[in-house]
Order: sequence, then structure tokens, then C-alpha cells
Amino acid sequence: MGLSVIGIGPGNEKYLTMEARDALDSCDVVIGYPLYLELINPLIEGKERYSTPMRKEIERCRIALGKAAEGRRVALVCSGDAGVYGMASLVYELAPEYPPLDIRIIPGITAALSGAALLGSPLGSDFAVISLSDLLTPPETIEARLAAAARGDFGICLYNPASAKRRGSLAKACDTVSRFRKADTVCGVVRNAGREGEEVLFTDLENLRGYEADMFTTIFIGNSKTSRVSGKMVSPRGYPLRAGMRRPPPSRGRDAPVLFVFAGTTEGRLFIEKFSKAAEAPFEMHVFTATGYGESLLREGAEDRPALPGGGEDILFHAGRLDAEGIFGEMLRYKPSCAVDCTHPHAVEVTRNIREACGRSGCGYFRIGRETGKAGDSGTENGVEYACSMEDAAGLLRPREGRVLLTTGTKGIEPFADGELRGRVCLRVLPMEESIRKCRALGFPAKNIICMQGPFSEEFNRSLLRETGASWLVTKDSGDEGGFQNKLEAARKEGAGVILLRRPDSASPEDRGARMEEVLSEVLSFLPKDPPA
Repeated sequence: MGLSVIGIGPGNEKYLTMEARDALDSCDVVIGYPLYLELINPLIEGKERYSTPMRKEIERCRIALGKAAEGRRVALVCSGDAGVYGMASLVYELAPEYPPLDIRIIPGITAALSGAALLGSPLGSDFAVISLSDLLTPPETIEARLAAAARGDFGICLYNPASAKRRGSLAKACDTVSRFRKADTVCGVVRNAGREGEEVLFTDLENLRGYEADMFTTIFIGNSKTSRVSGKMVSPRGYPLRAGMRRPPPSRGRDAPVLFVFAGTTEGRLFIEKFSKAAEAPFEMHVFTATGYGESLLREGAEDRPALPGGGEDILFHAGRLDAEGIFGEMLRYKPSCAVDCTHPHAVEVTRNIREACGRSGCGYFRIGRETGKAGDSGTENGVEYACSMEDAAGLLRPREGRVLLTTGTKGIEPFADGELRGRVCLRVLPMEESIRKCRALGFPAKNIICMQGPFSEEFNRSLLRETGASWLVTKDSGDEGGFQNKLEAARKEGAGVILLRRPDSASPEDRGARMEEVLSEVLSFLPKDPPA
């Protein structure tokens, strides 16, 4: 007695689980969409059958529950898995209207898994499954979920990419993902997985947009690490390569020294430019930034860099946040001779992660430091007060009157969103969607959010203070490279008080780093002295 909600997989008998077979063998009544009953016809001969067409899923579940309530042994079949866009959730929603029943959910192989197996391993790391059907989900919700998955660098599997009435859904989805992914992102298409007429196609995001999909198609969009390996689509899990495994060759097929640069700052951009100009031998440089926006800034003007003798320059960009384990994995993969840390002076944790990974892998480590600004040594000189944290800075401002211009970025801004202080704060943040979203989520008025990339001149900073009506400037000591002196002087001339976030006291001499010229000289020494002709 009871109801079994069964996932039958793609429909081919060989993909049925033993539990699903046993449930079908023992049932009296089978209910499902007509096509699904047809796919398993040899297994349900002689059994009582009921079916309903598309959009009659509620009626289908009511028939199943009603028959089970009569004491029959009922099987409600779903393609793929019963709990993934299947009938399992609807059955549980309707079940309270019927007498208590024994309900079993029997899993099956969903399209994401059967399709992935045909492509290789596109779902080897974190991934999101999103249906493009707007029958039950508003289009704006679908778009928001796509953007969130793409922004988070998830692999993406798309169900229901098109129908007779929805011919533009896939193209629109590709447009959304393209805001966060490169045009050459590896993609895969599977149609009729595990059924007659099975088709498998490898493509990229740019060409996927024009693919003519239907309801039997499943789409796979890779993450930033997905690549073609041995003809297959592979999203690496992230395991570090073990000793003795083959190192991926440089993209130009040349045995050149490998250099890691952790950038996202002005120093990072300057180092890449200076190193490219000074190098006289081939090299392979991997540039790591926390965000795609940081990567785009570094790419600007890359075409203007002078070519090395023989064209021996490879600069490869990687966007995404990495912890110490992630950095270590990349070092084992590419085996760099040395790493150059150009991260922000306040990013102490990132610096520690890079140093830890270098120590474990045996990679040389260099940090480019940034001189502190000249704000005076006391807490009152030049109108500057010091704070050890964002919470301290917000605490200093709560009892004081006047508007505030906050130029520290969005990390740790939550204390400024507390109470009436929030309405007085104007934020200058990077022109990134995630920055705007965080500010709005904390309740800051849209009119108080300024999205611009610094550093700025003294006059421009004065204009910002005047336009925002700020009596206070909250900033970090970003050094001359970060435009700190210009901000300080602008505040002095406009009569605004300055609250300065101290650099972390825990910074060791190695954390603080060396001058650009010193690091450049050391790193250049890793290049061969006699470049090939």
C-alpha cells in the first residue's frame, strides 16, 4: 500500500535504479505524463494506467494520491529525478488533503547528471541548476538567479532552455551570463540524453547564444576554470596536482620561467608594465585578481606593451578569490619560479595566504610595499584622528554632526549602516555591481552611493567633499600610489575632519614589503640571461 514517486532517469531501462524497478514491478497503478509512460512501457504491461498532459500536474498528483488512499499500490513516474523539477514536492504539498499515506521518493538520474557524463565532467566543482521555463517562475527571478550563479563563478546547468513559445530564452540567458563570463567560456549541449536521437555538442558562450534548443536539451556553461581536456569538458575539483604529474605547458609551447603576480592595485598594474618593458627573455606571467573588475582594469592597455624578442610573452589573467589552499593548488599546477605580492597594504590576510602557499610550494616570494602617508604622528595633527577598525570609526562619528564621505571600499561598512548615521554617509565605492548591491542591501540611499575608480587628484577630491556636503572624510592610509595625500590635502582645504584607519599593527616587515625597483630587479634575475635567437 502507498505511493511511490519514481524518478525514471532519461527513460532508457538501463538507467533505472534497482529500487525503481522493484517499485514498478510491485505497483498496481502507474500514473505519469504520456511520454514517460511510453518510455517505460515494457516494464508496466498489464498495469492500470492514468496520464495527464503538460500543465495538468496537480490533477496527475491528485489521481495518484486518491488511488493510494483507496489502498492501491501506486507509482507516480517522473523523468530524471522525482525531486528535481519533478512531482515529489507537489505530492507532499497536496498530501495533507488525504488520509495519512506511506509516500516514498525514489531517486533517478536527472538530466544534469546524464548530460554531464556524456560531456565529460562539467560539474566537477560547485554548480547551479536553473530552469529557464517561466511557467512557474517569474522571468525576473530567473534572470536574478542566473546573474547570481554567474557572478559566483558556479558551473551552470540550464533546464528547459526553449519551447515553442519561448524561442529567445537561451539567448537572453547567455546575455546575462556574459556580463560575468568570457566569450570563450567552455560550454556543452546535450539533447535526448540516454534516449534515441542522443546528441552531444561542445561550444563556447559566444556561439551558444545562437543554438536552437528545445525542451529535450540540457545546456552546460562552464566556470572560469572549465576547459577542454582530451576532447571533453572538464571543471576541475581543485585537487592540487601531485608530484610527478605533467605540468601544463606554456600556451606558446615554450619552456619559459613562470611568474605569479597577485594584483588588483596600482602597484600591480605598474609592476606588470615595468616588468614587460624590462624583460629580455620569454616568460609566462599569471596575474591573479579577486574580481573580474580588477582583471578588466589590468587588461586595459595590455595591447600597448612592447613585444619581447621573438614574441616571448604570455600574460594570463585569473579572476576569483583564493584562500591559501587555492593559491597552493595553482602553484602546484603551474610551478612558478616566484610570486610577487602587489595586494593592498590592508589586505594582511591575503598576504599571509600567499606567503603560506609560497612556503609550502618552495616558490620565491616578493612583496611590493607602499609607503605610508604623511598624516602626522598624533591623533590631532592636521585634523586627523585615528581608528583601529571600521567600528571604531563609526563610533567616533555617531555623536558628531555633519555628513560623512566614506572612501574605504565596501569591506566592513556595516557599522556605518547603523541607525541615523546611515543617512549621513556618502560612499565612494568601485563601479562593481556587487559593491552597489551590498550598499543597497544595507539600506544606504542610492543617491549617497558614488561609483568611481580612483585614485583622484586633489581638486577632484575637493569637489567630492563639496558636492556631498561632507564634514568628515573616512579613509585608509593607501599611500601616495593610492592618492592618500591628495585626499588629505583636499580635506584640509575644505575644512573637513579626517578619520584615518590605521594599517594593521600585526604587519611584519615582510608584510610591509620592499620598493618596486628592488622587487623588479630581483624578479628579472629569474629570466634566462641569454634569450633564444
